[in-house]
Amino acid sequence: MAVRKLEWALGIVLAVGGCKPAKDAPTDTDDAEVVVDTDVASTVESFCLRLSAEICGGLQACDCRFDVRPYTADACVATRAQECETFLATALQADLDAGRVTLDSDRVNRCVEGVRAMADRCSVTWTGGLPEVCALTFTDAAELSARCVAQGDGAAFCAGGAGLCTYSEREQAAVCVALPLQDEACPQGVCAEDFRCAQGRGVCVAPGGQDHPCSESADCGDGLVCGTGRTCGAPIPVGGRCDATPQCEEGLSCDDGTCAASVPLDGGCYGPVECGAARSCGRAPESRTCGAPDGFGQECRDGTCGDSLACASATQTCVTLPGADETCLDGFACGDGLTCADGLGVCAVLPGLGDTCASGSRFCDDGLGCDFNTNTCQAGPGEGEDCLLNPPDYVCAEGLGCDFGTMGSVCVSIGGAGSVCNTDRTCASDTFCDFTTLLCTDRYADGAPCAQGGECAVGSSCSPQPEGYVCTPIPARGEVCVDACDQGSVCKGPGGQCVQTFCVIP
Repeated sequence: MAVRKLEWALGIVLAVGGCKPAKDAPTDTDDAEVVVDTDVASTVESFCLRLSAEICGGLQACDCRFDVRPYTADACVATRAQECETFLATALQADLDAGRVTLDSDRVNRCVEGVRAMADRCSVTWTGGLPEVCALTFTDAAELSARCVAQGDGAAFCAGGAGLCTYSEREQAAVCVALPLQDEACPQGVCAEDFRCAQGRGVCVAPGGQDHPCSESADCGDGLVCGTGRTCGAPIPVGGRCDATPQCEEGLSCDDGTCAASVPLDGGCYGPVECGAARSCGRAPESRTCGAPDGFGQECRDGTCGDSLACASATQTCVTLPGADETCLDGFACGDGLTCADGLGVCAVLPGLGDTCASGSRFCDDGLGCDFNTNTCQAGPGEGEDCLLNPPDYVCAEGLGCDFGTMGSVCVSIGGAGSVCNTDRTCASDTFCDFTTLLCTDRYADGAPCAQGGECAVGSSCSPQPEGYVCTPIPARGEVCVDACDQGSVCKGPGGQCVQTFCVIP
């Protein structure tokens, strides 16, 4: 019995909307009460029941339009569990009964936990993405090089967990192939023991220890990151120099080249930048809070996906960023250390120090800028020197910002309140450049009049009110809005309410 792309089919079976009801599924509220076993899912029946319970519970907790199918909350678990069981029984039951395929209990548990986390964040989506771990919940009894029962692109482990069942064009069937080793492709995101998938390049690597050369953090062992010198080391603490937020310790953000404190875990937020490394701004039933980032295949918004992933505009799910010579995602996005080459639409390696500048979405590697006099990538200039460009950044030495004054674009010291400025780039993060005085000024508290749009504290915006434009907290779900809401919500008309994008379905 073939099960091609089992994880995709499960996602459709358990998706929030857009599916037809099961042929004999209950569609009203008079169904018998469904008792959900809270123990670990160990059979197809308990697996389907527990997944359905987590999804239905999340829908109810999120206070959202329940479904596009003709049943209510009371019938949700029973209907979804029946659909799931019917599908798996048709596809796998004979092989499960014969022992040719078994459930991988550890990954089943982790799949259920991942779905629960999605439901808690109101991230269960009608487009049907399940957590990455749900993609491989079965193990086929086939040995290496033998044909598998469970077919598809990594729909099952095999050979006792040492291989993957992958469809072979040559065999015209699924074959058990060994898990990939060093520098071998890892399209399913899994590698042999002691290796890990470097998502930016799409190959397996043996993670190195302290001071090991690296191009992304997957090249480094557990607890290490790829630092500014392109060597593995401990995550960078507060005040340390950084090129990107993932290099910082958990909960810190790379702010103007320095790791700085962010909103604490479970603290309120309006976007992922506030939450720092290894976190995202997710949706709990009552508010947005900093938590774990979205994983591969999960529903997402811009900025909520984990390291080396991006939110694809077409599917609104987290996908692996393309590697070198691969087509750019959404026409511009590439993996770490790559740029989308102009006119080609493919990802190319970013030039390093002294190399010729690239022509694309980025000109040089992180921390460098293009010196147009020589057309080469160089380190950030010192105070008083011309800024270098590396879109969207203007590059200066550490502690300096690019000032756009009468002398052109020049690197100057970043100042606090009272410092002369022409742009916010030369003001400390808790200040803004007041264009009426050309001085760095402390950001305004909520309720203060505003005019420029960027002078309010983090988490607030300059919004129209009856008394004029004032600094106002960005409204969250259920709150009154004029034209904007926090990330993940949309404003339903002027003077309306913020509702989750999750609720706005056809």
